[in-house]
Amino acid sequence: MNKDTFMADVRTAIDVGFLKHKAMNDVAAHKNRTTSAFIILIIAALAAGLGLKFFGGFFTPSWGMLISMTLYQVISSIIGIYILSVIAKSIFKGKAKHDAFFRVMAFGMVVTWLAIIPTLSVIGGIWGLVVVFVALKVVHKLSTGGAIGAILVTVIAMAIVSAILAPTLGALGIRGAYTGGMDFNGKDFRNFYKGGFNMNVTTDEGTGSVMMEDGKMTIKGPDGEVMEIEIPGVK
Repeated sequence: MNKDTFMADVRTAIDVGFLKHKAMNDVAAHKNRTTSAFIILIIAALAAGLGLKFFGGFFTPSWGMLISMTLYQVISSIIGIYILSVIAKSIFKGKAKHDAFFRVMAFGMVVTWLAIIPTLSVIGGIWGLVVVFVALKVVHKLSTGGAIGAILVTVIAMAIVSAILAPTLGALGIRGAYTGGMDFNGKDFRNFYKGGFNMNVTTDEGTGSVMMEDGKMTIKGPDGEVMEIEIPGVK
């Protein structure tokens, strides 16, 4: 893969980030985009660490910790994407192949490159969840309710997986940056998520919204269905 090919794939990834259905279907259909998918995912994992390294105020990782954080994020992201795809297909009758869904999800992680600027990391994270929701509907052909259900079941599954993954990778020296409730430079990380945030989301099916307030994230689909997610420890 040459530089021009990768840059073309980044432009496609941006289209995926803007919820373009055609871009999602094109990425799902082309196996030759798998390498770019991994690179985009790795850059996404690296962006958060670099943002904290150069611009972060509450936590500044060492270079060793930054590498550890990146590896942890790459591994957990890959596992999370495949668990989501398995749940979508086995429980909610999704239609996509797992590798095709992985490519779309990895391309969609271009939105989390925003984390290179820490103040934009929350926006990137919320928008990433919107990309997940739309990709489930477009690539796995799930209904709105099915997409919401797949996300909720995956959240529960990943909580269990993380409880196993964290100590396992930790024994190998690979650790995430932090856990909820930790204090860095006198600041409680949980407070970073408090306050209000509201974003309208326009897709091919209409307009929905994403709102976060007092530790609760609320996603409203174009058809009026609502998903609420409580962020633990942020009351």
